[in-house]
Amino acid sequence: MKKVLQIVLGSFLLFSVSYGQLVFEENFGYTAGSLLNANGYKVSSGTTNLLTVTATNLTYPGYPSISGNALTLAATGEDVYKSFDPVSSGNVYLSFLINVQSAQTGDYFIALSPTASQTFYTGRTFIKSNGTGYSMGLTKSSEISAANYGTSTLNFGTTYMVVIKYTFNSGSDVDDALTLYVLKGGTMPTSEPTPEFGPYVCADATKKDQLDLTTV
Repeated sequence: MKKVLQIVLGSFLLFSVSYGQLVFEENFGYTAGSLLNANGYKVSSGTTNLLTVTATNLTYPGYPSISGNALTLAATGEDVYKSFDPVSSGNVYLSFLINVQSAQTGDYFIALSPTASQTFYTGRTFIKSNGTGYSMGLTKSSEISAANYGTSTLNFGTTYMVVIKYTFNSGSDVDDALTLYVLKGGTMPTSEPTPEFGPYVCADATKKDQLDLTTV
């Protein structure tokens, strides 16, 4: 039986350590059943499986700003985005809660983009089926070797806190690093935990660093 990607995405936050502030917050505090594209999100592509707010919520111990609803993703469909004030230095952390019901052989479901183009995706976060569970991975851009996955087998139906870290490095135009964290211990760490994958610097010199980040 073919598995279909089904993800419940809860509250997510975007922090910039360089600027020392929260630059974006989304709790899906919209009417259940309403479309994201009717609530401030712009459509990038896709006309099927329109992204719709669901009357549910995800929680994780110690995670801030839990309110509103959630978003359920199912298979390929609409791709939407929202902008925030550009960030161009230091470390940027995108955190979100996730509960995966089923997975396919590799799909990305969230990414960041620069001012230059909303479709210059970076930090693309992937999910793929892995035995009785699933694994998570990421890419800097669109690497030919596809996503780099962590070693953990995560459980379907369990809520995890995921953090994507983008580090702006100034040594060259291809040395920015990405790190994937998956918190699964049920507690909020007091310091940066061991990564699921990374720090990752793409070896493909054609995958240039972004000058800034401004959409999710």
